[in-house]
Amino acid sequence: PDGTPDTREWSDGGIAGAGIEVEGRTYAWFHPLAEDLLVSVYRVRNYSDYVLNRVVTGMWADANIVRGDYNAASFIKAQYDYEGGGGRLDFDILYQWHQFPQQLSTYKKIGTFAFAFLESPGIAYNGLDDDYDYLVDESMEDGIDNDGDWLPFADVGLDKLGPGDVGYRGPDADGTQGNGKWDTEDLNLNGALDKGEDRNQNNKLDFEPVRDDRGTDGIGPDENGWPGPDPDGSETNGRMELGEPNFDLTDIDEADQAGLKHIYVYESRKDLKDDRGFWDLYLERDAEDVVESDEDIVFTFGARAVKLDTMEWARFTIALVMGEDQDDAIRNKATMQRIYNANYQFLTPPLQPTLVSNVSNKKVQLYWDTDAESSRDPFFGEDFNGYRVYRSTDPQFLDIKDVSDAFGNVLLFKPVAIYDKQDGLKGPHPIPFPNLGAHYDMGKDSGLKHTYVDTLVENGRTYYYAVTSIDAGNDWDFYERGLVSEDYPMQAMPSESAFSITVNPLGEVVYRDRNTAVCIPVEPAAGFVEPLVDSLKIKRISGWTRGGTWNIDV
Repeated sequence: PDGTPDTREWSDGGIAGAGIEVEGRTYAWFHPLAEDLLVSVYRVRNYSDYVLNRVVTGMWADANIVRGDYNAASFIKAQYDYEGGGGRLDFDILYQWHQFPQQLSTYKKIGTFAFAFLESPGIAYNGLDDDYDYLVDESMEDGIDNDGDWLPFADVGLDKLGPGDVGYRGPDADGTQGNGKWDTEDLNLNGALDKGEDRNQNNKLDFEPVRDDRGTDGIGPDENGWPGPDPDGSETNGRMELGEPNFDLTDIDEADQAGLKHIYVYESRKDLKDDRGFWDLYLERDAEDVVESDEDIVFTFGARAVKLDTMEWARFTIALVMGEDQDDAIRNKATMQRIYNANYQFLTPPLQPTLVSNVSNKKVQLYWDTDAESSRDPFFGEDFNGYRVYRSTDPQFLDIKDVSDAFGNVLLFKPVAIYDKQDGLKGPHPIPFPNLGAHYDMGKDSGLKHTYVDTLVENGRTYYYAVTSIDAGNDWDFYERGLVSEDYPMQAMPSESAFSITVNPLGEVVYRDRNTAVCIPVEPAAGFVEPLVDSLKIKRISGWTRGGTWNIDV
């Protein structure tokens, strides 16, 4: 900014700086339901000396679905839903696709690209219910739980059954129910079930539900990576604290959002450098619902007339949504909306295994650890179910992504091996992918293994491997069957841990996840002899060891 007040921005002295700073962060998910989504969270700050009264926070977008002279038309459509005259924030979406003429129908189908407006800046100063949620001027910075969704720890006792729960048989005999403090079997608070801590001998670490009472670091004992109780005593103290879920800055429902009030679609003339002209032409004009053109189509969209005080931050969130077609893009947008409405919480997979590989003559051996088996899901507790082994000759594993949904869209990678717990959960999972008609294959109750030997390989060829962990998902009887350790009333398909290998344009691996391996089998050096251990000559001194599917005393 050059000191020019807001009312003199377009004076003859030249273009004045607005004093706007923007920072952004983008997230992605590996889960098949959300793999076609990118969500970007932007924060806008007015660090000028003047109040900015008419800020538009949003995007200028040029999707470039297809380029070239195909004598074909592009289409953009802005879709809205209305209820009672008020715009709904839960389905603001613009999507673009390309349609070839009939004589060019042999071209491969081009997918649909969409922008979804998930969150707009809050307006906590006009006395209006801007987002039609029956709350007026709610704020994420007023120290108040405006929508009343923050929940303290549940003082229901270690059996987790209170007076209103099914199966309640009265107060806990150990006096943990209703005693005013959070109770846990974890006496040394290390997150593990140690000797002497299992009071009810159920081989599970029991503690009362923490819910939102997680302390200022936002991490509770039911999550992976819990560092222990917060040093400031804010965890499970029964009081709302900054940093805990569903309170102020972490509660997206506590903003009186301005909403998607500006959309304009037009043929691009690349005149972004003309600030005044761009404002007059595109930001002050009414929206157009549908545009059909063979030119380069772009669009602007966002929240309109947002006021920014000096040094004030505003936040808006946009999702980039891809789909095989318009219906697929809309389904993906609905998934993204559910993730957003849950404060970005989604089905959580177990931890990634750590994979180690060894190559030899026409053979690859894989080994991995057991850390994933003690993973905790925030909804279902300990729900690990098994491992899946993938092999590919492509670093992105695209040559094995051939398991499709009911609509013919590719959805899952095909594993070369499944090692699942012997717990009765096998074959197609009872809960399918929502609206997709596909089920996870949960294996054959073959039992867990931590090694895999691949002899169907050629020397000198590069193979890419991944070992993922998968949980049990949830159905109504999974808690009773012991498949999950927490009784949460929600059906869910399984979640699988992510894996990724990145190569540069030369094909060199520049990054790989810890649960992946890059292997090139080779012939042994001349004169090499494989090591041999004669187990009959090993004498047991003490202790015992276990590996693979066999036990041996040594």
